[in-house]
Amino acid sequence: MKEENIYKSYQIVMIVVFSMAVNLLGRIFADANHLPLWLDCFGTFLTCYLLGPGCGVMVGISGNILHGFLNPISFIYAITSFSIAVITGYLAKRGWMSSLLKTMSLSVLVTIVCSAISCVVNFTFYGGEIGNEWGQGKRHCFYKRRYFVDWNL
Repeated sequence: MKEENIYKSYQIVMIVVFSMAVNLLGRIFADANHLPLWLDCFGTFLTCYLLGPGCGVMVGISGNILHGFLNPISFIYAITSFSIAVITGYLAKRGWMSSLLKTMSLSVLVTIVCSAISCVVNFTFYGGEIGNEWGQGKRHCFYKRRYFVDWNL
């Protein structure tokens, strides 16, 4: 049985454009205020919830591409945005956003997966550098206390 779309095409375009703007403005706001958060996936979550993983992937990756013109480091993190969109869109269609407990569980799952992906990207491409002052401070604290080995020394 084919699933019918409840949105008209112009509504889909408006949701996608709005979500892309939310992602880009969230990231610019976080960068400008040196926040320990990226704030660039709210639009991706919204699109995944409303339109599914396909449109969510488009919004997430396009946000990284657009921000990549301001900060080229963002291009490689499209991998993380892709994983956010796939996990959120797939599980939202299966009812994981129908209650507070399921929504929070989805948030924890997405956080764990995206943290793992971002750590691999950070160490592979940037020698473990985090990209903001808060993350760098935590990293240096862990190295100073010898919780991790600093391979760059």
